[in-house]
Amino acid sequence: MKHPEAVLFTNLLAFTEESFLPALPTVAYKLISISSKEEIGMKEIADIISKDASLSAKVLKIAKSALQASL
Repeated sequence: MKHPEAVLFTNLLAFTEESFLPALPTVAYKLISISSKEEIGMKEIADIISKDASLSAKVLKIAKSALQASL
């Protein structure tokens, strides 16, 4: 009997080979790559996020809702 993890991995692999999965945006790759650093500056994160208008809008919306909730 196969381990459940092996079955899951096999199913996921088959799914990804049969399906089209869109590539991550460049901004996501950059954020993932800097997340492995021990020290990350907020300016560095903000500079990367600012390159993507949609992501910037989502971050601002979340920040605004958090600010309003604390008032």
